[in-house]
Amino acid sequence: MNRMVLGGAVLAPMNGGSRMLATDAIPFPTPSVIRFRESGATSTSTGLAFHDQAWPQPTVAGALVSSGVTKEEADRLTQNPVLLACHLNDGDTAKSLLASLDGSAAALRPGDLQLTVPVDTESRIFAVGLNYRRHAEEFGSKEQRSVPIVFMKTWDSVSGPYDPIVLPRQDSAIDFEGELAVVVGHDVPLYGRGGEQCIAGYTVANDVTARTIQASSSQWTLAKSFPTFCPLGPGIVPSGLMPAPLDLKVVTRLNGEIMQEATTGQMIRSAVELVDYVAQHVPLRMGDLLLTGTPEGVGHFRNPPIHLQSGDTVDISIEGIGRISNAVRQSHEP
Repeated sequence: MNRMVLGGAVLAPMNGGSRMLATDAIPFPTPSVIRFRESGATSTSTGLAFHDQAWPQPTVAGALVSSGVTKEEADRLTQNPVLLACHLNDGDTAKSLLASLDGSAAALRPGDLQLTVPVDTESRIFAVGLNYRRHAEEFGSKEQRSVPIVFMKTWDSVSGPYDPIVLPRQDSAIDFEGELAVVVGHDVPLYGRGGEQCIAGYTVANDVTARTIQASSSQWTLAKSFPTFCPLGPGIVPSGLMPAPLDLKVVTRLNGEIMQEATTGQMIRSAVELVDYVAQHVPLRMGDLLLTGTPEGVGHFRNPPIHLQSGDTVDISIEGIGRISNAVRQSHEP
């Protein structure tokens, strides 16, 4: 895998300069595979976004053909966001494709698009608890576990990067958890070790949690699977375009105030270690998601506790990947 700086503006800030977080001015700091609807459209398509430009599926497919990919293969790649992310894991390939797209009259502005969930299949969602030491301490867990805590979120919890979080009626103690999410790029058999090569890319997730329900049981799935409890996006950044090892700044803001601020280098177990651990118990499939845990600073364990209220906005940014922003509303509100 050839990792490289693209255009001097994508990964260079991570290699010693100032850290680059996604902003409204730079919504996609690294080339990202996106799923979106254009204004007035009902269907969703795959595209590519970088900085403040986005290119729809036909344009990306045409650029792939120009780079030597057959039309059939270009269509196959651009119809599946995970396959396209895997194809772009080689830095030379990504750089060549961006050069072909540069200046295209078909370029769109991301702000004019309705971004949707970046994966297009009903993937399985594995999630990891207490994977940052200081979060484990605020949770009340003093000793490091010998194995990770792994639980599931249902696909019904998934929502887009800018969709609202809907507060359920069953619990008033709803909390945010900003997390790095891994997108699995190909099947990994039981007992296999896919390592970094099986990771298609990374995206941003909010592992929204109903704390009262979570505390009532040793099983966390129900507390974390209400509809809208897993916002994802804004796109999939191919893993080959990110630095290795990962040490990305994660920031969660509630109504503009920083609540969580850490780096993925502080995780107890790395993304690759977590993928390999899960594969020792469950065969992984292309498109599966793995949420890697949240750092300290969640609302519930503050004094006094802070829980999400209707009218709040939660923003989660991860260095080099992008930002998701979700308004909060009651279940009965439109």
